[in-house]
Amino acid sequence: MTTPTFLIIDPRWHGLGYVDAAFTKGYQLIPIVSSPDHPKKYGYDGKFTDLIIADIEDVNAVIAAIETSRWHKKIDAALPGNCYFTPLAAQIAEHLGLKGEPYAAALRSRLKDLGREAYDRAGVPNVRYAKIHDLNEALAAAKNIGFPLVLKPTDGGGSEQVTLIHDDAELKTAMTALLAHEKTSFNFKTRQVFIIEEYITGQEFSVELFIQNKEIKFASVTEKLSTPLPYFVEVGHIVPTSVHMDQTQ
Repeated sequence: MTTPTFLIIDPRWHGLGYVDAAFTKGYQLIPIVSSPDHPKKYGYDGKFTDLIIADIEDVNAVIAAIETSRWHKKIDAALPGNCYFTPLAAQIAEHLGLKGEPYAAALRSRLKDLGREAYDRAGVPNVRYAKIHDLNEALAAAKNIGFPLVLKPTDGGGSEQVTLIHDDAELKTAMTALLAHEKTSFNFKTRQVFIIEEYITGQEFSVELFIQNKEIKFASVTEKLSTPLPYFVEVGHIVPTSVHMDQTQ
């Protein structure tokens, strides 16, 4: 039996679970990263088969690096090493003819404005929101939707720069900070498109699913623990949720 070969894009933090699993099972793991220092920097040095170096913010550069490597046509799956690269992994999988999430779906799951717009088209219940680019658009949207509001980047991660807003003064302060935030904590360029939406109170949950043979399978419900307001950084998960069915019906 041929040993499976996985390409993984820039594994960091939560993506290191993929590295550990592949290493434990003896699979061939090929990280593609922007710097040869990344394996040591992020704690997976010695746990991979080979390394491909490319500008991971440029899909054409990534594909060219793969196609000129000795692993071209030997890769069984393309995995994102962190949430930022879910669309890129999908795009690579499509280009290589591998199974995976469609690129268009990956973009909608990653970019919050595209996700909200997809909910609208599908008739899925949605919060009131507006896609904005500057302070004037933010103030106009706030007037239309009403406070309290949540202001957030469309392409961030880990609730970075996601803020609860109660009035115009707070909105101006938060919007100024958001416009000045040109790079994420991963040092990636930010997309200068933002979302402002109504604030919904209550406990946060997520429903975990996976697709097997084109069928959606239920995995579990996760209960989210986050920092005190006005921020929304997740600090813990309860899996499965501690809330029983008779309390949620």
